[in-house]
Amino acid sequence: MKIQIKTNFVQAGIDVIDGDWITILNEGVYRKIPQQPDREVLTFQVEIPSGEKKLLSMNTTSQKEFIQAYGDESKVWIGQKGQVEIVKQMVFTKMKEVIYIHPQKSPEEVPTEEIPIVE
Repeated sequence: MKIQIKTNFVQAGIDVIDGDWITILNEGVYRKIPQQPDREVLTFQVEIPSGEKKLLSMNTTSQKEFIQAYGDESKVWIGQKGQVEIVKQMVFTKMKEVIYIHPQKSPEEVPTEEIPIVE
């Protein structure tokens, strides 16, 4: 039997994979993290592809992208979708999979290309 540790937080490779879409469900809250008590992280409730609701601490890069797309008032982000990108990087001296969230592009930003017809 494979043992899985249950958590309320989104886990890379378990709850989401590259290319998945999540939906932001609240305006987020700042919370302190035990590893760095002088630092706060912005944490949102999100809906993952399975339909389950989990918590996601949004990194600064993802926050900047959402601010650029939707403005700096996070209440406006509620209901917005973001696409998951998972990147391995150093976090607190350990290599970890980090979740980046890219805001959904507006329809006019999404390139449309014609699909060639093969006869």
